[in-house]
Amino acid sequence: MQSEIAGLLVEVMDIALHCVDGNELKNRGLAELCPAICKFNQISHCAQTRRIAVGANSGNLAIYELRQNKCQMIPAHTHPITSLAFSPDGKYLVSYSCAENRLSFWQTSTGMFGLGQSQTRCTKGYSTAPIPDVSRLNPMRLAKLVWINNRTVTLMLADGSETRFNV
Repeated sequence: MQSEIAGLLVEVMDIALHCVDGNELKNRGLAELCPAICKFNQISHCAQTRRIAVGANSGNLAIYELRQNKCQMIPAHTHPITSLAFSPDGKYLVSYSCAENRLSFWQTSTGMFGLGQSQTRCTKGYSTAPIPDVSRLNPMRLAKLVWINNRTVTLMLADGSETRFNV
């Protein structure tokens, strides 16, 4: 059932954001308001920049600008996005596709003082080692991205291996 929902995460997020009060989301955070959605590694919320990113099975990134109530779709990968995460300061987003064996860093920025049009662009990409088929049995636990600091992220795979990448 989780894999079926994973294929519809962008649509599920659209519905959740339509139903949730923006002030409640700002005050309490996505993890408290929608804990079931936050269990997916393809979803990341940055409270500091008021953005939510969702990795789609199409390989697209959906970035929700909560201040402007807009969603930007970005072609990020050629295969499904397995995991993503905002950096602690919200300046970067990292995405990973295990089917593509690729990890990409995205610079997320807005105009002066957070005003104006949002711009998201890929600043760096890495090829990653292929994952053995036996590790793919549980897609929910396949990979997780954890930021060590504002410029370094660790890719943690289901087989217990960890690899660090720098922006």
